[in-house]
Amino acid sequence: MAKRRVLHLVSGDLWAGAEVMVSTLFEALAGDPDVELAALCFNHGVLSRKLEALGCDVHVIAERAHNWPAIVAAACARFRRSGIDVIHSHRVKQHFLAALLSKALGVPSVMATIHGLPEPLYAHGRRRATDRAKPLVERLLIRRAFRTVVVVSRDMQDRLKARDREMRGELIRIYNGIRIPEAHPTTAREPRRVVGSVGRLVEVKDYELFLATAAEIARVDPSVSFEILGDGPERASLVERATALGLGARFAILPAVEDPLPFYRSLDLYLNTSVHEGLPLSILEAMACERAVVAPAVGGIPEIIRSGDSGQGLLAGARDPAALARCCVDLLADPARRAAMGQRGRERVVCEFSADRMAQAYKATYLR
Repeated sequence: MAKRRVLHLVSGDLWAGAEVMVSTLFEALAGDPDVELAALCFNHGVLSRKLEALGCDVHVIAERAHNWPAIVAAACARFRRSGIDVIHSHRVKQHFLAALLSKALGVPSVMATIHGLPEPLYAHGRRRATDRAKPLVERLLIRRAFRTVVVVSRDMQDRLKARDREMRGELIRIYNGIRIPEAHPTTAREPRRVVGSVGRLVEVKDYELFLATAAEIARVDPSVSFEILGDGPERASLVERATALGLGARFAILPAVEDPLPFYRSLDLYLNTSVHEGLPLSILEAMACERAVVAPAVGGIPEIIRSGDSGQGLLAGARDPAALARCCVDLLADPARRAAMGQRGRERVVCEFSADRMAQAYKATYLR
């Protein structure tokens, strides 16, 4: 069978879930005898550098310097004779360009990975539908343009099945996977305890709920500190809110880094407060670092975490600071219980959410 050549379309301006997943997939399939991956990025950044370091075929067309007709023309000129068999897109703008390029290049197989459902479906009151165009465009493309649509959780699969009954192509689920870090020996810890989170400082992550939960925890145990690793537009408002809640020096926002593993290992407990998640890589990474997780039961999170004493953490049934704080306080008071949950979390990620498992599922889809 001839090698299948797959062209990924990805923005690349951020180093967020979609970009991390693409980088992980390229690394896992590097040198595969049956599949060859290429990438068209629309911004220079961490992703393009990482793919170039792998020796992959990476082409960058900066979207800030080109309009859409120019981008399509440049992409056609670059890939017209490249023998592309499949175009695979990530995020809404890339889905639209994938549909255009498939026609221009004569590529019959077009697929998209939907990393999260449009935020207006899950907006929580402050700026509902600030951008209605993207969800509508994505929905139209999902229905008509793609041979295959991949979603990253069963929750998303069920919602899209119920919403888009007239889909032209197949809808399949492939869980995100991560590179499994080496087991890290437990070392002597500082007397302070730290609850933390990782992610972009954007509305859907609802770090205001993180801060409200932190304030509840601090009332019970003033010795606990709170940290968020990430950058984004809500940074200033979150710092202001933390001050208003009296968290002071017990709260810090640390700048995003390419390797967050040392941060996860510095935590005693991982707290997620997102309004919605597809299948969050940050939770998988925390679990791989043997950290127990507290989170609301939203999106694909219950598909990762089994809640309770035999599980990997605690899921709160309500998006309520008091409920989340009770879960955190209970686990902070019981180091042995946290450690057991952390160990089970790592075992679950190794078995169910590895990069190799994800890559083989995508490879099978490309070949099919």
